[in-house]
Amino acid sequence: PPTIQTGSPLTPGVEGVAYSTNFTASGGVLPYTWSIASNALPPGLTLTSAGALTGTPTTAASVYFRVRVAGGNGKASTNLFSLTVQGRRPLPFAETFENGGAIPSGWSQDYVTNATGWAFQSGGYNSHPTNAHGGTYNAYLFVKNRSPSVTRLVSPPLDCGAATTNAVLSFWHCMPYWNPDQDELRLYYKSSSTSSWTLFAAFTTNTAAWTLRTLALPSPSRTYWIAFEGTAKYGYGVCLDDVSVIAPGSPHGAWTTNHFTFAEIAAGAVTGDRADPDGDGIPNLLEYALGLDPRVADTNGVPTGGLLGGYLTLNYRQNKQATDLVYLPQACTN
Repeated sequence: PPTIQTGSPLTPGVEGVAYSTNFTASGGVLPYTWSIASNALPPGLTLTSAGALTGTPTTAASVYFRVRVAGGNGKASTNLFSLTVQGRRPLPFAETFENGGAIPSGWSQDYVTNATGWAFQSGGYNSHPTNAHGGTYNAYLFVKNRSPSVTRLVSPPLDCGAATTNAVLSFWHCMPYWNPDQDELRLYYKSSSTSSWTLFAAFTTNTAAWTLRTLALPSPSRTYWIAFEGTAKYGYGVCLDDVSVIAPGSPHGAWTTNHFTFAEIAAGAVTGDRADPDGDGIPNLLEYALGLDPRVADTNGVPTGGLLGGYLTLNYRQNKQATDLVYLPQACTN
């Protein structure tokens, strides 16, 4: 039978963003025919008989499924694959690294040189710094070796909004010099999972105490990643904490920060567009669009409609500050 050559896990996808990858095989008898042998693909994706996995995933999920490839003589083999579809995080975005010492959900690591990973602890090596900037944990990259280890700590995909032309990244940074060794930090961004990283900032000198860094993000988009690339070479380590991304002047960002705390924004459980913290059945994005309070259960502001004088009517509230939304009534015949 043919042997599947594609490895697992597959390249991650992003909710609401077109996805495409191709399975490959060798051996056996051509032509090959591909199919799903067990379990299900993430909603929105399909596998063609030619081995193309395509579509636009509709929900964030981590799934396992078994793929089958059959040769022209009917002999077949299967492999188990995993695929993660990441949900985009709306702005304002915050990360405090308070996850019990584990990497926070949605974050990942890319090993550029050697395989030294970012850790999550309080402070840096030998109490440089003594504690995290805020809370109990910060991100930390350190190696007891002058041969550089370079690793990128990569954010979840961010949704900077359709009309955002300026977005600001803020984070706290500590990177003490340990004579004669100085660690380094570089920042990169990209706007698709397949594009190359672009450098937009570098910090290569002694940062002896927690220091606030505030930077404009280049070319903010609906799908956006930030990478904190640490170069560890026997300094006291590269430390990061309390990361945030905001869109100054964004009406939705102002609404979110007005109704939720920094810690809640960082956790993300109650602040997402689909979350419903007051349990009234109205998700946050609709609460924002209708000018409601996401902390107060209230269904009086939901749209209503009916027939009036032979005309179909729709009545709804509109948040006049929500200039970053488009209100578009739709109708159907059933």
